[in-house]
Amino acid sequence: MNDDEAALVERAKAGDLLSFACLFEDSEPAVLALCLRLLRYEGEARLIVEDVFLTAFRHLGSLPAEVRFQHWVLRLAAHRCLFVIRARTDRPEPTTEYSSQLDAALTTLSVDEHLAWVLHEVDGQPLAAIAEILQVSPEKVQQRFHRARSALGRLADEGADAGTDQRADQRTRRAADDSAGLSD
Repeated sequence: MNDDEAALVERAKAGDLLSFACLFEDSEPAVLALCLRLLRYEGEARLIVEDVFLTAFRHLGSLPAEVRFQHWVLRLAAHRCLFVIRARTDRPEPTTEYSSQLDAALTTLSVDEHLAWVLHEVDGQPLAAIAEILQVSPEKVQQRFHRARSALGRLADEGADAGTDQRADQRTRRAADDSAGLSD
């Protein structure tokens, strides 16, 4: 934790609302981005962010001195999002073909693998920070991330093979249509 953040945390713990507001302003964009990437519904993500910061404000006294505030609220957000994801019976609608393929691939991952992949690949968090956020060892994060990357790679390979087969089928049909005089 840097000195400025530590000072803000200490003042916020003592009841300084302006200090907590500064912590909120510094951390809220990262927390919202994580929630949006995991949940895919803006309204739901914003509700989680609000809940996370209310919880953080109420329990700021329990924040250990060696833990960064932003990592702590990201961990709170990740846990809230995981709870919501596990409770869902519906899935968000993908917005593009790539998004659809990625969403389909991500649904094959465990929630822990999905979270490790999103935090590292999308959010750019280093594995050590993810370990702190998820409260697991860096080795465990690395295992989850590599399992996710392997699973996504296999699905991408299968999708590429299916796409190649589909294009070959289309070419064969076109050639047959051309030879039968059915082309446009």
